[in-house]
Amino acid sequence: MKAEERHRLHEHELQKLTRQAGDVWKKHGAKILAISAAVVVLAVGVTVWLVTAGSQDADAWAQMGRSASAGDYETIAEDYSGELVGHAARLQAAEQHLREGTLQAFSDRKAAIDEFQQGLAGFNALLEADDLPDFMEERALYGRARALESLAATADGEQAIKPEDVVAAYERLLAKYPETLFKELVEANVKSLKSQRTREFLAWFRSEQPAPTDRPTPDSPLPPSHPPLAAGPSLGRGPSLPPIPDRLQLPPDDFRPDDATGPSDEAPPFPPTTSDDGPVEAPRPAPSEE
Repeated sequence: MKAEERHRLHEHELQKLTRQAGDVWKKHGAKILAISAAVVVLAVGVTVWLVTAGSQDADAWAQMGRSASAGDYETIAEDYSGELVGHAARLQAAEQHLREGTLQAFSDRKAAIDEFQQGLAGFNALLEADDLPDFMEERALYGRARALESLAATADGEQAIKPEDVVAAYERLLAKYPETLFKELVEANVKSLKSQRTREFLAWFRSEQPAPTDRPTPDSPLPPSHPPLAAGPSLGRGPSLPPIPDRLQLPPDDFRPDDATGPSDEAPPFPPTTSDDGPVEAPRPAPSEE
């Protein structure tokens, strides 16, 4: 086939395609424009959403880094409920409650119990989430068992937690994550909780309910339950100081400097400036020997 014939065939095909495209455009041109515009708007919307969501997540994680108290973490958990950063914040808050309760268990038992209960509530809320990652669930199960163990050692009466409940919480962790990072600690705690000696200790520790008023004061360095010591020289107080006046004692209004009592007339001034023979010269330094 000659080149001229091939060229005429190509032109004919192009004309046919152009004519068909024109017919399609006349019939469906408006729809094509609408669909194209919708695709563009959707693409722009998805891009904006991704950028905005990424920015919000970045702000949330930055806020996590600036937080220190359980209340700060709980605020983030509420603001980002159901999101990964919200789960992480709630986990941090629950663990912070455990730390605070442990610090107060020996000085303010009521406040410590409140901290342990708030931590337990946080762990329970996490374990109810459907999309909780495995590593967070593992920490939440361990934290829940620790919170129950802390309450078993501090809370009494209606709030008391039995050692059997703590053992069941630890065993729940082992059943879900047999090779958990906390395996050695969990097994040791379970073994200890099953011993009679540990149960006796928990019962004794629960009976001790320290309050802030029980703390020793500087005048009483001994604990409240300590018997009084016999008085002795080493325990006696020093001489009492005179009382501090409520205000300064100012001189009367008619006070004059001439009224002040001066030195006795019999006391000569020092150094003397006069004598019976006349004025007294000040001593001069001895001449130096060269």
